[in-house]
Amino acid sequence: MTNTIAVIGAGISGVSFAYEINKLIKTNNLPYKVKILEASSRSGGVINSQPFYNHTIENGPEAFLTQDKYILSLIDELGLSEDLISMNSHFRRTFIYSNNELNPLPDGFRLFLPTNVISFLASPILSFGGKLAVLKDLLYIFKKSNQDESLHDFVVNRFGMEIYKKIAQPMLSAIYGGDPKNLSVNSTIKLLNYYRERYGSVLYGLQMSSYKKKNEAGPRYSLFMTLKNGLEELIKAMLNSLPDDSLMLNAEVTSIKENNGNYLIDFKNKSSMLASSVVLATPAYISANVLAQLDDKVGKALSTIKYSSAIVVNLFYNIADLDDKLQGFGYVVPQSEGKFVQACSFSSVKFPDKLNNEYHLLRAFICGSQAKESLGLSHNEIIDKAVSEINDILKIKKKPINSNVIKYPNSMPQLEVGHGQKISEIEKMLAQHKKIKLIGSAYKGVGMPDCVSNASKIANDLAKELGATQTLVI
Repeated sequence: MTNTIAVIGAGISGVSFAYEINKLIKTNNLPYKVKILEASSRSGGVINSQPFYNHTIENGPEAFLTQDKYILSLIDELGLSEDLISMNSHFRRTFIYSNNELNPLPDGFRLFLPTNVISFLASPILSFGGKLAVLKDLLYIFKKSNQDESLHDFVVNRFGMEIYKKIAQPMLSAIYGGDPKNLSVNSTIKLLNYYRERYGSVLYGLQMSSYKKKNEAGPRYSLFMTLKNGLEELIKAMLNSLPDDSLMLNAEVTSIKENNGNYLIDFKNKSSMLASSVVLATPAYISANVLAQLDDKVGKALSTIKYSSAIVVNLFYNIADLDDKLQGFGYVVPQSEGKFVQACSFSSVKFPDKLNNEYHLLRAFICGSQAKESLGLSHNEIIDKAVSEINDILKIKKKPINSNVIKYPNSMPQLEVGHGQKISEIEKMLAQHKKIKLIGSAYKGVGMPDCVSNASKIANDLAKELGATQTLVI
């Protein structure tokens, strides 16, 4: 009987799981070791921090939500709290591009919904009728519901079509990289779903939440935070806590088979290894292929989870070339505008400490169908299109002094309507394989905090099955 727990995939989910299960092994004195198997030449997955112009830039996500406090406790445990950077307290606004101009969202907006009634009513971003339609949600007070529906239907039914087209659609598409007409409200925006289940009315829930926060004690955190030396610092810190031989790079797994109470893991290079337990932290379509020989039904079910692609373009400008054009955190573009870039983040304004006020960094995001169509373009073609569009919108006359492009094909899981039920069915099918676990952004949430907390819960579950009596507090 082997004592190896194999983790396939060294992204945030796989590394978080390995870190937590290793703690549990030591705490409970269990006779096991963990081994991370990564197909590529680097760890981190889409979390990819890169030295650039003597600074650190993000080629993947640039920040994480702090509403789930577990990721903050993990950062503190790893000794990285002093490296946390909050969003700039100035210029806290986002723009919507429409009718050839940038229109600021009113003060107090949470995602696509208003919390400050006065600033919302004074804003020209919606017509008077569009503002009245938003108040429809108040009719749902005390009509609690957890029925799944598309983000499109959720927004339109409660807040009206105008706010959907002008604000919600571009924001939701930029966050999830897909069409809100297909995405599940239950599996995506957990906070709004929580308000719907508890209060009925989401607007009422937002107001109650704002009131409670004003009267809360304890530390306050910015809604979004990042790490001074890049988010990949979190990955490296967790890996550094593991035994030296815990990570195996360039180790692409092709299949898993049962083998006398263990699992035989086959690699693309024709080698193999035995493991007592296997945790798959790869995209669902890769896990589907790996599990096909072990359980064809599970493999087929996983293959039905769809993915979209994304392209990130980092653009460096001289500060003088942008003058005072960046009076906010960025802008999003409604689908109806037909633009190449769906969102542009003013990263050097959001997190000025990361660049020490030497340059301006703009990050362009191309996602969904536009990204799929553009994956075949060269890096220069993508940069030219992005720069032309952004310079025109922001009225910038000079070109960036440097840039890079990162393509992420099939990288963003699409949690469509009925996703929760689909995952429940997959978990039931997988239950017959007690020592096989699934983790990652395709199952319980796409954000970094979701991946970290879910990996920790699965580590607890497996540790209990292996005989642990002391577990993590999550």
